[in-house]
Amino acid sequence: MSKNEEKETKRGKNGKKNGKKEEKSGKMSKENEEKMGEIEENLEKILEKIEIEEKKTPEQLEAARIVKEAKLAAKKAEEYKKLDEQIEEHVKIFQDPNVDFHGKMQQLIDIPANIKHALLDKKRSERLFSSIPLEMFETAFDPANERYATSRPVLIHVISFIVQCTAPEVHKKFKPVMANIVASVAPRDNKAEMNTVVYNDMTTIVCTWADERGDGKCIYDLLRHLTTHFNAQKMNLEVGQFLLCVRMLIQKVYMIAPIERLSAESFDNRMWTIGILSIVRRLLQERPEKFTKDLRQLLWDVISSMTRVAGIGWFNIDKSFAKLVIQLNHTEMQLALIDAHNPDILQFNRNLRILEMYTTAICEGDLYGDSEQSIIPHTVGESTRYLLNFWTECFLQKIELPTQLALSIFHFAVYIFVHEELKITDDKVRKNFGNCALSTAFTILEQATEADLKGEIGQLFSDMLERLAEFENLNDQVPIFLMRFLDKIRMADDYETWKGKVIDVECCLMDLRGRIDWYSKKTLKEADGYLRRFTEPEKHELNHHVFKIFNELPRVN
Repeated sequence: MSKNEEKETKRGKNGKKNGKKEEKSGKMSKENEEKMGEIEENLEKILEKIEIEEKKTPEQLEAARIVKEAKLAAKKAEEYKKLDEQIEEHVKIFQDPNVDFHGKMQQLIDIPANIKHALLDKKRSERLFSSIPLEMFETAFDPANERYATSRPVLIHVISFIVQCTAPEVHKKFKPVMANIVASVAPRDNKAEMNTVVYNDMTTIVCTWADERGDGKCIYDLLRHLTTHFNAQKMNLEVGQFLLCVRMLIQKVYMIAPIERLSAESFDNRMWTIGILSIVRRLLQERPEKFTKDLRQLLWDVISSMTRVAGIGWFNIDKSFAKLVIQLNHTEMQLALIDAHNPDILQFNRNLRILEMYTTAICEGDLYGDSEQSIIPHTVGESTRYLLNFWTECFLQKIELPTQLALSIFHFAVYIFVHEELKITDDKVRKNFGNCALSTAFTILEQATEADLKGEIGQLFSDMLERLAEFENLNDQVPIFLMRFLDKIRMADDYETWKGKVIDVECCLMDLRGRIDWYSKKTLKEADGYLRRFTEPEKHELNHHVFKIFNELPRVN
């Protein structure tokens, strides 16, 4: 074949290809034209409807609305009628001794698919689920019975719905199977597919049911299974679900721990504490600023909660983790207080709890003391200085902090002051510490309840009075504060305990003798006016222990 003939052959082939392309292109353009025609037609219909609606009178519009609502109500009534019939059918089957066990179980497993749960109110839920025999769940979750192993995730979902939508007298009937349900979600060698929904449901179930001595084991076992599952997700970790589940379970551990200590059960931290640490460490290393605000709060909520249930030992498992947490905690605390007029109190309290734990650990020598860890005491010092400076500046600029925030900072400040191992080196803070403390103490005392004064806040005031004389500067409001304190505390304490507080005040005044910066004629006179609030026996105690000292003080303006 000559070269010219070859060229002609190629041209022919290319021509055929181009022809096919043109044919396809023609078909596509035809299809596009048809679609465009349909869109235009639909658009015209919509515009026609809008035009018709616009032409309707208010009376016509109201009538149309009533008709529409009536149709919706009729549809809803029909749905409820069908639901009620379904419920009665299920109740009849569950309670019928002639229906075999497998038939009943199939009905139970099919509930999520067959019944619209959105329509199940409390009354209907209790009617349906109270009819289920306990034996059905006992058999399904019996470790020796593998017949229903693959159906267990569905049954767990049903139980999760039951505990959320029925009264305790209904759902607590099924609590005896809690231990077996928890055992059924172990990720290893499980015939059923374990996923995040299952662990979400399990968390809801266990956090609802675990409220008695011995229930702690179920919480710890679930934490082990759950952390194993989420650790296996690696880069596909469902962060929000993990943090929510862990936070709920840790809070439950904290609540049930006092009950567990009274029994043979003890705090069981095998595997799950390390499991949580490995995930949290990974999240912190990936820079949590990439997370949404809600996720960041959840993350720090989990870390803060671990200070309660696992203490400094948890952070000490990994040196790099201990350093990372306190460094990022310092940044988070600054972010929480960046706007003094609108601080993030919840976030601040989470970070403060972590700072307090590290501070205590340093004082008690429970943190690593090698040179690699010098960053920890350094960062703790930075956080402490920042916090005390923030408190002082707010006082000097007359910025009124929310009571809860003021209480948290006051508690930490007094804690720092009474620990001899810790020194306040900043001149401005040291010189204003006494006045800041008094100002905050007045605010807290005003808001404190009897229960507060019997507990931590009452102890806080006692600590402050014990060291009041060591404050570098004070103001003349001390006598008024002491009388308000004794007036308020007598409502919370019995008479003998209150007399002990009077002695504490007397000791405080004895320590203050020789100083004249803590009172004036005006405030001593105002303090004297509080006497009328007390009973005669109380006045006798006050005159003997408090006013005897007041009356002997050198008079100053």
